[in-house]
Amino acid sequence: MMDNSVVEIISIGEELLIGKIVNTNAQWIAKRLTDMGWRVRRITTIGDDVNEIISALREAINRGTKVIITTGGLGPTFDDKTIEAISKATNRILKLDENVLREIEGKLKRRGRTLSEPAKKMAYIPEGSRIINNLIGTAPGIILEYEGTTIIALPGVPSEMEDMFEREVIKILGFKHKFQEKELTIHNVPEAELAPTIIELMKEIPDIYIKSHPKTELGDKITLKLHIYSQKYEDKDWNKVIEKVKEKIREKHNYCEIKEI
Repeated sequence: MMDNSVVEIISIGEELLIGKIVNTNAQWIAKRLTDMGWRVRRITTIGDDVNEIISALREAINRGTKVIITTGGLGPTFDDKTIEAISKATNRILKLDENVLREIEGKLKRRGRTLSEPAKKMAYIPEGSRIINNLIGTAPGIILEYEGTTIIALPGVPSEMEDMFEREVIKILGFKHKFQEKELTIHNVPEAELAPTIIELMKEIPDIYIKSHPKTELGDKITLKLHIYSQKYEDKDWNKVIEKVKEKIREKHNYCEIKEI
Protein backbone atom coordinates (compact mmCIF):
# COMPACT_ATOMS: atom_id res chain seq x y z
CA MET A 1 0.00 0.00 0.00
CA MET A 2 1.37 3.40 -1.00
CA ASP A 3 2.21 5.79 1.83
CA ASN A 4 0.69 9.07 0.67
CA SER A 5 3.12 11.15 2.72
CA VAL A 6 6.39 9.75 1.35
CA VAL A 7 8.84 12.05 -0.43
CA GLU A 8 12.23 11.37 -2.01
CA ILE A 9 14.75 14.10 -2.77
CA ILE A 10 17.17 13.74 -5.68
CA SER A 11 20.07 16.19 -5.62
CA ILE A 12 21.82 16.53 -8.98
CA GLY A 13 25.28 17.92 -9.65
CA GLU A 14 28.90 16.79 -9.97
CA GLU A 15 29.88 19.57 -7.56
CA LEU A 16 28.04 17.70 -4.80
CA LEU A 17 29.81 14.41 -5.47
CA ILE A 18 33.31 15.85 -5.46
CA GLY A 19 32.73 17.77 -2.25
CA LYS A 20 32.98 21.17 -3.92
CA ILE A 21 29.83 22.36 -2.16
CA VAL A 22 27.75 21.11 0.76
CA ASN A 23 24.28 19.82 -0.10
CA THR A 24 22.37 22.43 1.88
CA ASN A 25 19.39 22.18 -0.49
CA ALA A 26 18.55 18.63 0.58
CA GLN A 27 18.84 19.54 4.27
CA TRP A 28 16.62 22.60 3.82
CA ILE A 29 13.95 20.73 1.86
CA ALA A 30 13.98 17.75 4.25
CA LYS A 31 13.48 20.01 7.27
CA ARG A 32 10.72 21.97 5.54
CA LEU A 33 8.90 18.82 4.43
CA THR A 34 9.18 17.25 7.87
CA ASP A 35 7.66 20.37 9.45
CA MET A 36 4.79 20.02 6.95
CA GLY A 37 4.14 16.43 8.05
CA TRP A 38 5.67 14.70 5.03
CA ARG A 39 8.06 11.79 5.49
CA VAL A 40 11.36 12.00 3.63
CA ARG A 41 12.25 8.39 2.91
CA ARG A 42 15.40 8.82 0.87
CA ILE A 43 17.87 11.50 -0.28
CA THR A 44 19.90 10.56 -3.36
CA THR A 45 22.85 12.51 -4.74
CA ILE A 46 23.92 11.88 -8.33
CA GLY A 47 26.06 13.57 -10.97
CA ASP A 48 25.14 15.29 -14.22
CA ASP A 49 24.58 12.05 -16.10
CA VAL A 50 21.25 11.69 -17.87
CA ASN A 51 21.15 7.89 -17.48
CA GLU A 52 21.90 8.09 -13.75
CA ILE A 53 19.10 10.64 -13.30
CA ILE A 54 16.66 8.50 -15.30
CA SER A 55 17.58 5.47 -13.21
CA ALA A 56 17.11 7.37 -9.92
CA LEU A 57 13.72 8.69 -11.03
CA ARG A 58 12.43 5.31 -12.21
CA GLU A 59 13.60 3.56 -9.05
CA ALA A 60 11.82 6.13 -6.88
CA ILE A 61 8.64 5.82 -8.96
CA ASN A 62 8.78 2.01 -8.74
CA ARG A 63 9.06 2.26 -4.93
CA GLY A 64 5.66 3.95 -4.88
CA THR A 65 7.00 7.35 -3.89
CA LYS A 66 4.23 9.94 -3.69
CA VAL A 67 6.43 12.97 -4.39
CA ILE A 68 9.90 13.27 -5.94
CA ILE A 69 11.69 16.61 -5.64
CA THR A 70 14.80 17.17 -7.73
CA THR A 71 17.23 20.07 -7.37
CA GLY A 72 19.79 21.18 -9.92
CA GLY A 73 20.37 20.60 -13.62
CA LEU A 74 17.78 23.03 -15.03
CA GLY A 75 20.14 25.58 -16.59
CA PRO A 76 21.35 26.21 -20.15
CA THR A 77 24.72 24.44 -20.07
CA PHE A 78 25.66 21.09 -21.61
CA ASP A 79 25.68 19.34 -18.22
CA ASP A 80 22.17 20.46 -17.21
CA LYS A 81 20.37 17.17 -17.84
CA THR A 82 17.43 17.07 -15.41
CA ILE A 83 14.60 18.05 -17.77
CA GLU A 84 15.84 15.68 -20.46
CA ALA A 85 16.02 12.88 -17.89
CA ILE A 86 12.50 13.55 -16.57
CA SER A 87 11.22 13.51 -20.16
CA LYS A 88 12.82 10.13 -20.86
CA ALA A 89 11.96 8.59 -17.48
CA THR A 90 8.27 9.41 -17.97
CA ASN A 91 8.11 8.87 -21.75
CA ARG A 92 6.96 12.45 -22.29
CA ILE A 93 8.25 14.34 -25.31
CA LEU A 94 10.01 17.68 -24.84
CA LYS A 95 8.07 20.56 -26.35
CA LEU A 96 9.02 24.19 -26.78
CA ASP A 97 6.84 26.29 -24.46
CA GLU A 98 6.40 29.64 -26.19
CA ASN A 99 5.33 31.38 -22.97
CA VAL A 100 8.44 30.18 -21.15
CA LEU A 101 10.58 31.20 -24.13
CA ARG A 102 9.17 34.73 -24.09
CA GLU A 103 9.72 34.92 -20.33
CA ILE A 104 13.36 33.85 -20.67
CA GLU A 105 13.94 36.24 -23.58
CA GLY A 106 12.45 39.12 -21.57
CA LYS A 107 14.66 38.38 -18.56
CA LEU A 108 17.77 38.25 -20.71
CA LYS A 109 16.84 41.47 -22.51
CA ARG A 110 16.43 43.28 -19.17
CA ARG A 111 19.97 42.16 -18.33
CA GLY A 112 21.31 43.45 -21.63
CA ARG A 113 21.69 40.01 -23.18
CA THR A 114 20.17 38.26 -26.19
CA LEU A 115 18.56 34.84 -26.44
CA SER A 116 21.11 32.15 -27.34
CA GLU A 117 20.53 28.53 -28.34
CA PRO A 118 21.72 27.25 -24.93
CA ALA A 119 19.29 29.64 -23.20
CA LYS A 120 16.49 28.49 -25.50
CA LYS A 121 17.05 24.97 -24.14
CA MET A 122 15.43 26.06 -20.85
CA ALA A 123 12.10 26.58 -22.65
CA TYR A 124 11.75 22.91 -23.63
CA ILE A 125 9.38 21.28 -21.17
CA PRO A 126 8.10 17.65 -20.87
CA GLU A 127 4.60 17.43 -22.29
CA GLY A 128 1.92 17.72 -19.59
CA SER A 129 4.11 19.67 -17.14
CA ARG A 130 3.06 22.72 -15.18
CA ILE A 131 5.53 25.56 -14.89
CA ILE A 132 6.88 27.02 -11.64
CA ASN A 133 7.99 30.54 -12.49
CA ASN A 134 11.46 31.54 -11.38
CA LEU A 135 11.22 35.12 -10.10
CA ILE A 136 14.91 35.32 -9.12
CA GLY A 137 16.80 33.42 -11.81
CA THR A 138 16.07 32.29 -15.35
CA ALA A 139 15.37 28.54 -15.45
CA PRO A 140 11.78 27.62 -14.56
CA GLY A 141 10.83 24.66 -12.42
CA ILE A 142 8.26 22.07 -13.43
CA ILE A 143 5.62 19.82 -11.90
CA LEU A 144 4.66 16.60 -13.64
CA GLU A 145 2.17 13.94 -12.59
CA TYR A 146 3.18 10.43 -13.62
CA GLU A 147 1.66 7.10 -12.55
CA GLY A 148 0.58 8.37 -9.13
CA THR A 149 3.84 10.22 -8.48
CA THR A 150 4.27 13.99 -8.49
CA ILE A 151 7.69 15.00 -9.84
CA ILE A 152 8.81 18.51 -8.90
CA ALA A 153 12.01 19.87 -10.46
CA LEU A 154 13.60 22.90 -8.78
CA PRO A 155 16.82 24.84 -9.51
CA GLY A 156 20.03 24.15 -7.63
CA VAL A 157 20.62 27.79 -6.68
CA PRO A 158 19.43 27.90 -3.05
CA SER A 159 17.73 31.32 -3.20
CA GLU A 160 15.78 30.32 -6.31
CA MET A 161 14.88 26.89 -4.95
CA GLU A 162 13.69 28.24 -1.59
CA ASP A 163 11.58 31.00 -3.17
CA MET A 164 9.87 28.57 -5.56
CA PHE A 165 9.28 26.06 -2.78
CA GLU A 166 7.71 28.61 -0.43
CA ARG A 167 5.70 30.29 -3.18
CA GLU A 168 4.39 27.29 -5.12
CA VAL A 169 5.42 23.87 -3.79
CA ILE A 170 3.79 24.40 -0.39
CA LYS A 171 0.46 25.12 -2.11
CA ILE A 172 0.76 21.90 -4.13
CA LEU A 173 1.75 19.60 -1.27
CA GLY A 174 -0.08 21.14 1.67
CA PHE A 175 0.35 20.12 5.30
CA LYS A 176 -0.16 16.43 6.17
CA HIS A 177 0.38 16.06 9.94
CA LYS A 178 1.79 18.09 12.78
CA PHE A 179 5.42 17.26 13.41
CA GLN A 180 6.10 16.78 17.12
CA GLU A 181 9.57 16.64 18.66
CA LYS A 182 11.19 16.87 22.05
CA GLU A 183 14.80 16.78 23.18
CA LEU A 184 15.84 15.43 26.57
CA THR A 185 19.25 15.55 28.19
CA ILE A 186 20.07 12.34 30.09
CA HIS A 187 22.91 12.34 32.63
CA ASN A 188 24.73 9.34 34.16
CA VAL A 189 23.51 6.64 31.72
CA PRO A 190 25.93 5.27 29.09
CA GLU A 191 24.43 5.06 25.61
CA ALA A 192 24.87 1.26 25.48
CA GLU A 193 22.88 0.87 28.71
CA LEU A 194 20.08 3.14 27.51
CA ALA A 195 19.75 1.41 24.12
CA PRO A 196 17.55 -1.53 25.33
CA THR A 197 15.21 0.94 27.06
CA ILE A 198 14.85 2.92 23.83
CA ILE A 199 13.96 -0.27 21.97
CA GLU A 200 11.29 -1.11 24.57
CA LEU A 201 9.82 2.39 24.38
CA MET A 202 9.55 2.28 20.60
CA LYS A 203 7.72 -1.06 20.84
CA GLU A 204 5.37 0.16 23.59
CA ILE A 205 4.49 3.57 22.11
CA PRO A 206 3.21 3.51 18.52
CA ASP A 207 4.62 5.76 15.80
CA ILE A 208 7.50 7.36 17.66
CA TYR A 209 11.20 7.43 16.86
CA ILE A 210 13.89 7.94 19.48
CA LYS A 211 17.50 8.69 18.64
CA SER A 212 20.30 9.07 21.17
CA HIS A 213 23.36 11.26 20.64
CA PRO A 214 26.39 11.29 22.98
CA LYS A 215 27.16 14.81 24.13
CA THR A 216 30.66 15.91 25.08
CA GLU A 217 30.92 17.93 28.28
CA LEU A 218 33.77 18.95 30.54
CA GLY A 219 34.39 16.60 33.44
CA ASP A 220 33.48 12.96 33.85
CA LYS A 221 29.67 13.26 33.67
CA ILE A 222 28.11 10.99 31.03
CA THR A 223 25.60 12.98 28.99
CA LEU A 224 23.26 11.92 26.21
CA LYS A 225 20.87 13.97 24.13
CA LEU A 226 17.65 12.12 23.32
CA HIS A 227 15.67 13.27 20.28
CA ILE A 228 12.06 12.00 20.24
CA TYR A 229 9.75 12.73 17.32
CA SER A 230 6.54 11.68 15.60
CA GLN A 231 3.92 12.87 13.11
CA LYS A 232 0.99 11.01 14.67
CA TYR A 233 0.15 12.92 17.87
CA GLU A 234 -1.73 16.08 18.83
CA ASP A 235 -0.28 18.32 21.54
CA LYS A 236 -2.11 16.88 24.56
CA ASP A 237 -1.31 13.29 23.56
CA TRP A 238 2.28 14.21 22.76
CA ASN A 239 2.79 15.55 26.28
CA LYS A 240 1.61 12.19 27.62
CA VAL A 241 4.06 10.38 25.35
CA ILE A 242 6.98 12.44 26.68
CA GLU A 243 5.96 11.79 30.27
CA LYS A 244 5.77 8.05 29.57
CA VAL A 245 9.27 8.14 28.04
CA LYS A 246 10.69 9.91 31.10
CA GLU A 247 8.93 7.55 33.51
CA LYS A 248 10.28 4.47 31.72
CA ILE A 249 13.84 5.80 31.72
CA ARG A 250 13.66 6.67 35.42
CA GLU A 251 12.20 3.23 36.19
CA LYS A 252 15.00 1.42 34.35
CA HIS A 253 17.82 3.80 35.34
CA ASN A 254 16.89 5.32 38.71
CA TYR A 255 20.31 6.92 39.10
CA CYS A 256 19.89 9.15 36.03
CA GLU A 257 19.06 12.83 35.68
CA ILE A 258 16.60 13.97 32.99
CA LYS A 259 16.21 17.54 31.75
CA GLU A 260 13.99 18.87 28.98
CA ILE A 261 15.66 21.06 26.40
